[in-house]
Amino acid sequence: MTRASPSSTASTTTKPPGLFARAAELDPASPVPHRGIAYKLGPNYNQPAQPDRETLAWQAIDRATRLLAPAPACERAPTSKLCSSAT
Repeated sequence: MTRASPSSTASTTTKPPGLFARAAELDPASPVPHRGIAYKLGPNYNQPAQPDRETLAWQAIDRATRLLAPAPACERAPTSKLCSSAT
């Protein structure tokens, strides 16, 4: 098993995670990729909260919240739970 070096994971602290960001590009009206960005950047037991990641996570939650109203019901339900628990 190979471990990632700290420098290889540093890029995720300055921009949203690649696949979620790509999904947001492909479907800009969907709140789901932004929810994924928030989950990925938020703190977890392997990585404590970091100010730059936390800021990006809150921005992703804000974007997901703004996209909820016009989204289909199947996209609204899980995303609204994340956004309502964040306020």
